[in-house]
Amino acid sequence: MSAIAERFRLTKDDRPWLEFAAKIIVIYGGWKLFQYIVNHTASLDAWWTLWTDRYAHKIATLINKVLVSMGYDVSFDYYKAVYPLGTPGFMVEEHCLAIPATLIFGAFIAVYRGPWKHKLWYIPLGMIAVQMINNVRILGLSLLLKHVPPRYFQFNHSVTALIFTYGLIFLMVWWWMRRYYHMEPSRKHAKNAS
Repeated sequence: MSAIAERFRLTKDDRPWLEFAAKIIVIYGGWKLFQYIVNHTASLDAWWTLWTDRYAHKIATLINKVLVSMGYDVSFDYYKAVYPLGTPGFMVEEHCLAIPATLIFGAFIAVYRGPWKHKLWYIPLGMIAVQMINNVRILGLSLLLKHVPPRYFQFNHSVTALIFTYGLIFLMVWWWMRRYYHMEPSRKHAKNAS
């Protein structure tokens, strides 16, 4: 390990960033392994599909109700659909639910340094915040669908909304790391670099 550190000229101050990257890779790999097991086990796949379909329906219904409260006409006739009238609407599918982002956020905070007494409130609060951010994303996309041509919807769904969502999640992780584990170089190292 020290040979690798020497080869890439890494110092002790680089360790937090390396830990960060390694933990992200391991946690993401764990999520992908979970997905693989679920997708290749019939009973788990049936349970997962049922659960995500019900959750997607609840989110779509919530977004439609918010749109109604904002004065838009919507259709509640389609299961899992956000459907402002006068638009093609869209389905809220499993990948729209931010389940991986929510679980990866919680797992990352759980395995990262910091006192458990603070993790016990920050993890659930952060997971709720991730879901709220995702709901704002879906609401924003439904408003875009109503007010701009469909080609802009697709771009914003694929790019802008993801940057918004994952950017806010990254800020929550960054806040945790700054608050409970300083990632700044030590003063000694900073003085030597000057």
